[in-house]
Amino acid sequence: MRTDNSVYTVTYPDLHMSDDGMTVLVTSTDENFIDNVKGIFEKYIYTSIVFYVQPNKTNSETLAWMWNVSTTCDLMIIDIDTCAWEDIMAALIKPTISNDGVMFYSSKYKRRETARLINATGTNLIVRKVKDIDKFVELQMNPEGPYEI
Repeated sequence: MRTDNSVYTVTYPDLHMSDDGMTVLVTSTDENFIDNVKGIFEKYIYTSIVFYVQPNKTNSETLAWMWNVSTTCDLMIIDIDTCAWEDIMAALIKPTISNDGVMFYSSKYKRRETARLINATGTNLIVRKVKDIDKFVELQMNPEGPYEI
């Protein structure tokens, strides 16, 4: 069997299913942040990756798509500095199955009250630097250290 190591970027209203690999939902209006996150995963993952990207604030047209994707993706990364409240709420109530997870990102720390509420739950991670996302993914994908393929 041939391994598919393609990278797919999917935005509203499209959906995509891969044969192998993971799905990541990134909600942010910061294009550089989205590109950095994609680069991190491409560095560590050797199978196909589907990036669901919500590059605009969620609104009534994109809400159903975002909710559907959020419940099925392996990881949600929410830029709380730029996303809509609906993205944050979807992340907080995302059903977690096995290793599915949510990571919040806030480089500017604009929404301090939001960060306090997220931290109060004690169940979600808020990172302040892209470097922290890189380290998280590296540890998740290879907890025993680097190796060559």
